[in-house]
Amino acid sequence: MTDNLSYYYYNIGLKNARIKDITHAIDALSIAVVLKEDNIPAWNLLGLCYYRLGKLPTAEYCWMTSLYISNGINANDTANANSVNNANNANSADIANNADNDSSAMPNNIASDYLRCVREDIKFIEDRITGVKTLIAEKKYKKALRVMEKEFSRNLRQKNDKFTLNNFNDFKIDKNVMLLNYIGLLYMLNKKRRKALRAWEKAISLDTSNPDTLKYILHAFNAYK
Repeated sequence: MTDNLSYYYYNIGLKNARIKDITHAIDALSIAVVLKEDNIPAWNLLGLCYYRLGKLPTAEYCWMTSLYISNGINANDTANANSVNNANNANSADIANNADNDSSAMPNNIASDYLRCVREDIKFIEDRITGVKTLIAEKKYKKALRVMEKEFSRNLRQKNDKFTLNNFNDFKIDKNVMLLNYIGLLYMLNKKRRKALRAWEKAISLDTSNPDTLKYILHAFNAYK
């Protein structure tokens, strides 16, 4: 019973991910992995969703859990998961394509590829964002914005030429909701409202229900009433 419910919520999460409603996809996928802890496709898709939001340590945790479980997963569970995916996930695109590829690739768990990439990304971002946070704490907003534009806007494009998630090229680091929200806030602090709104419009196109982005957009409009 709980296994069927887990796959039901997995498919809801997959459907939401297809339409770029990542926030609600995460809600459904979180239920899926609680109901069936060894639902590897759900863990992997959950990691991809957190990756899109820019929550890289959480994505790393999901993929580490997936790999740990896959070492001892029951073959019947894998067969059941594949049959549900094949029946419900035809004509998937972007995030959905990668989830389907993952489930069909068992027992070769693609989470190992994701982990290699996300660990590079975590180091890349943390090394740079720490300095930006220090500047913000010191209220040096202009300098913080210059650092963000220099270190991320330029270097992220260069980085993407080398580091992308295998078979999931739409999940590039410059399509990162957290960074877009962060840059938008810095634009607002520097009184560059139009640029802030453009950053948040891009973020909301990646996750249509993101509560932080929606809050920032609403604040930007209310501030100029």
